[in-house]
Amino acid sequence: MKCLLIASESAEVLFHWSDLEYRQNIQEKYGASQEEGEGLPAFEDILSTLFAPIIISCSTLEDSYTSFATENNQIYVLHQFDECLYIAVNGDGKEKEDDLRRKIYVLKKMIEVMFGMVTLSGNLLRKELRPQETEQRARLWKYLQSLLETYSLLRENDQSFLVEVERFLVINIGLRSG
Repeated sequence: MKCLLIASESAEVLFHWSDLEYRQNIQEKYGASQEEGEGLPAFEDILSTLFAPIIISCSTLEDSYTSFATENNQIYVLHQFDECLYIAVNGDGKEKEDDLRRKIYVLKKMIEVMFGMVTLSGNLLRKELRPQETEQRARLWKYLQSLLETYSLLRENDQSFLVEVERFLVINIGLRSG
């Protein structure tokens, strides 16, 4: 049961990814639906409500990074980057705190590559991650979610080192040619 999300300081979900088990768990508990228009709240609205206390509490912390575990052994890792809070959750015990921290780092780097200098401004990043047009947002989120799925599969199969090797080669080749 895993979830990764980016939220604004006002508890607005700017992006989320979760595995099937996490989505099913939320849907069972709260009757959430992935599709709007069925009279049920959208999944991201449920996440916003669920995570609001954590997001608001995190804004009072002095550190930009924190983690905690709940009674039911879910691990939460939070990292504040400017006005955006990245939250990684693990409820199945397969990932430890360092794994969640790494997942946040990978997502942050993916976003930096996609949006470049926009990531330096929380306000601009918010507009990029949550475009007004619903279809555009769905395409963007689906793309980011597929990248995270690929990363997760590589990591689960102990192949994520290939991503690091490739990154190392690209950096070194870029430095030598530049």
